[in-house]
Amino acid sequence: EWRFFDRFDTIELYAEPMSSHFFVDVFRPDVQRDPLFVNAAMYQGVQRAGDLVFIPGGCPHGVRNLDDIVGISMNLLDASNEDLYLW
Repeated sequence: EWRFFDRFDTIELYAEPMSSHFFVDVFRPDVQRDPLFVNAAMYQGVQRAGDLVFIPGGCPHGVRNLDDIVGISMNLLDASNEDLYLW
């Protein structure tokens, strides 16, 4: 199960400074502790066998496995996203 957010919503996710992690548990958010989370645009979906998921550069996301899986991950750096990672 995937949950994606716009890359401009990192404030609402309480991003850790200088990190790619955020403090909110996107599967069990505590809106009392993290009230800005309700303002984040969240997209969600379930990946099935044979599905490919593309995550645009810089977009915060969370994933939890509903079954045992074998997963492969790859990162791509090109002219469209180099400013996000090379500073």
